[in-house]
Amino acid sequence: MAVLHPSPPFDDLTYYPISRWIRGTRGKDTIVDSRRAVLVWEPGKKVPIYAFPREDVALVSGPADASEARGFADPDLDGYITILWNSPRSLVRGGRGDVRPSA
Repeated sequence: MAVLHPSPPFDDLTYYPISRWIRGTRGKDTIVDSRRAVLVWEPGKKVPIYAFPREDVALVSGPADASEARGFADPDLDGYITILWNSPRSLVRGGRGDVRPSA
């Protein structure tokens, strides 16, 4: 079962809700638009990844595509997915400007 608050050494799946509005775009399409994202530390990883409610992600012109998104095998994160970092071409976090994935 996931742990709610991060505390090193992150041996367990750990998540933490964030209050930022996260939007990701690819071209003119918005593929992520969420105010309910969480940061997730996977076991053994020191850097978190964003996870979004499945309904806040549209990678093509519909629901999240399985080749670009994956869920978690944990009941606390049921309904949340993470997307490949290169799926969006830019992310905007809470109005602080673009965060561009490295190519």
